Amino acid sequence: METSALIAILLTSIGGMATAIVMYLLAQKDARQAEQIKDLYDKHSEDSERLQKLELTVASNNYTKDEVNAMMLDLKAYIAGLFENFKALIDERTKK
Repeated sequence: METSALIAILLTSIGGMATAIVMYLLAQKDARQAEQIKDLYDKHSEDSERLQKLELTVASNNYTKDEVNAMMLDLKAYIAGLFENFKALIDERTKK
């Protein structure tokens, strides 16, 4: 075999090994990225569940507009009743 043929075989072998090394490193990088994507997806799922629970908690701890309006009307009627009683008491005391 000639020297040039040996050099060609040697370079081809080195090129094949270099290609194999690069492919191995890329596969490792892909595996790390896949794990990072999985971790991000898991965190997103957890955050989404926590947000849904928080929304339910906030909704259950707050009154609707109709409920607040009804409470205000009850409060208004109660205060009006107190003033009527106070007025009646003053009228009664001033008549004596």
